[in-house]
Amino acid sequence: TKPATIAKNKYNAKAYDRKIAGQKGEKDKIKDHAQSKGESLNGFINRAIHETMSRDKTEYKQQVLLYSTSLMLIK
Repeated sequence: TKPATIAKNKYNAKAYDRKIAGQKGEKDKIKDHAQSKGESLNGFINRAIHETMSRDKTEYKQQVLLYSTSLMLIK
């Protein structure tokens, strides 16, 4: 029904941020991959983002540790 659709769209606009751009055809490839792993497209994208952020944080900490260690060796 139209009022229900309007209400859902209003809720979604408040509750979710959506704007991921990619090349034509990429969405289908990503969706197929996600489904092959038993995930929804949204679930896969969120997992990929969080895993990458975690990995980046770990790499940064390792770089800081390496830098600190090299400074100690110089002294």
